[in-house]
Amino acid sequence: FYETHEIKTSDKYFTWGWTTKGSPSLVPTASGKLFHAKRKITQNPRGFILWINYSLPPYARIHLSDVLGPQMPVYIDEQRRFLSAVSEKVRELILLRLYMHDYGWGECDRWGKFDPPIKMDQGNMPFYEQINNSRLVITTYNSTTYLEAFVANVPTILFWNPRYEQLRVSAQPFFDDLRRVGILHDTPESAAEKVNEVYEDPMSWWSSLEIQEVKTRFCYQFARTSDNWISEWKEKLLKIVSAKKNYRK
Repeated sequence: FYETHEIKTSDKYFTWGWTTKGSPSLVPTASGKLFHAKRKITQNPRGFILWINYSLPPYARIHLSDVLGPQMPVYIDEQRRFLSAVSEKVRELILLRLYMHDYGWGECDRWGKFDPPIKMDQGNMPFYEQINNSRLVITTYNSTTYLEAFVANVPTILFWNPRYEQLRVSAQPFFDDLRRVGILHDTPESAAEKVNEVYEDPMSWWSSLEIQEVKTRFCYQFARTSDNWISEWKEKLLKIVSAKKNYRK
């Protein structure tokens, strides 16, 4: 929501891989943050299923293509529909990671009444520690979280409501590919069906050539990493400085 302003007021705007026509200031560059995530995260094939939720204040504070505060009841209901659609064996393996701030929704009480045995954590355990103990990650909103799982090659299933999580036209083909191979789902029921299908050995599904090709293309566009990211940043920054000096001369 503030991207247009930032690009227009920047000499150079570094991205994690993407560019936009008509914006010559954009510089696709490997992410140092994601490089460190890649090194710190390792999938546990016998671990639990990490189901990541989030929360927002009840009143809208900003305008962007995402679930806003007044739409949180719809988001919570979609999460309940997901849990209702997974098998009993999947339920036993799920660890629900709630957002660290409740914002008055009373989610711990809500989930405790809806499914008393469910295991929950309200953001107290470090994310990397949880993902390192997971066989499968389920993400329910469009954020950096699943990019970290992608670059670490952790089996990941996404689901969100496309009515709220709208995409720019240039990004649509990459997300369509995620849908085509069963990574991204538009309904909680579809996501639950895929989880029921792959939960016993998610890495076997995730390691298929088709999944890996789609995931790698997506990461190159939106979550680019490199073992030489520091050198690459240095080279690009020095070029910018050199060009500025030449311009002033």
